[in-house]
Amino acid sequence: MIMNRFETILADTAFARRLHFHLRYQVFCEEAGFEDASRFPDQQERDEYDQHGVHFLVWDRLAHLWVGAMRLIPANEAAMPSEAIAGSPFVDSAEERRRSVEFSRLCVRARYGRMESGFRIGRWAPPGVERSEGELVFFRQWDHEIIQRLIYACLDWEMANGFDYTYFIINRALARMLKRFGIPLDVVGEPLEHRGVRIPHRGDVRTAYAGMRSQSVSFAEMADSAPAYIAFSELELLSGNSVSTSGATATVRQIPSEIVEAAQAQSWRGSSRTDGPPRRLGSRVA
Repeated sequence: MIMNRFETILADTAFARRLHFHLRYQVFCEEAGFEDASRFPDQQERDEYDQHGVHFLVWDRLAHLWVGAMRLIPANEAAMPSEAIAGSPFVDSAEERRRSVEFSRLCVRARYGRMESGFRIGRWAPPGVERSEGELVFFRQWDHEIIQRLIYACLDWEMANGFDYTYFIINRALARMLKRFGIPLDVVGEPLEHRGVRIPHRGDVRTAYAGMRSQSVSFAEMADSAPAYIAFSELELLSGNSVSTSGATATVRQIPSEIVEAAQAQSWRGSSRTDGPPRRLGSRVA
C-alpha cells in the first residue's frame, strides 16, 4: 500500500494548539536557540499574537512525530508581528488590511530540513494495533514537502476565508526558495535585523497558488493527492473514506484518528522526548 508520509493539521482545538506551541518550543528554544527556554517553563512557546492566530502542524506518519508548524495572523485583528518588529505599518489601506494575513513562526525539525521526492518503507497500523504488527507501507514524500505543505495550507485557508495578500518577514535564502516554488514576492520594507537580516515581502494569494501549481511539480502532485489540511477537531469524525477541507476533496487511505491517538499519547514534557537530544544547527525557522 502507498500513503502520503505527511499530513497537515489545522490546530483548531486547545489541545492541538498546545502541541503546536510545544513544537515551536522544541525548535525555537531547544534546536535553534532563538528563544530563551526559561521564559517558557511550561514548554509552550507563544506570544501575544497567538490569540488572533490560525495555527497549523505537520504530522509524520512514518516517525509518529510533529515535524513542522506555522501560524497565520490576520492583519484585520491587530498590527502584524512584522510591523511591530519594523516599527512601522506595511499596509496603509484599511481595505487591504482586511484582506491581508502574515505567515509567521515557520519551523521545521532539524532532521527534516532537506526532503527529497521518493518513497520510504515502514509499518502502518490502524488505531488499537501496535505498529510492529502493522502492514508494510510505502510512504510517499516530495521535495521540500513540509514547507510546501504549510504554504499550501496557508494559501488554501486564505482563499477560503476571503484574504488576498500574504506578508512574510524572511531571510534571503527562504525568499529565494519561495520564488523557486513559483511565488512572486514584492519587497515592502527595508531589511532589518531580527535573528539575522530579514526582509518584509508581500505575495498575492491566488497568483502564488497558480505559480506553485505551474512551477513546482512536487506541489502540483501533492495538491492533487490530498486536501490542504484536516482540522484536528474533525479527525475523530472521519471514517477513512473521503474528506472535504476548504473545497478540496481527496481519498484518505488510512484512518486519520491514528493522529489523535498518537498525539494524546505524546507528552510535551522534555523528559518524554523520544527523538534524540536537542540540536542547535539545521532547523528551518522564520
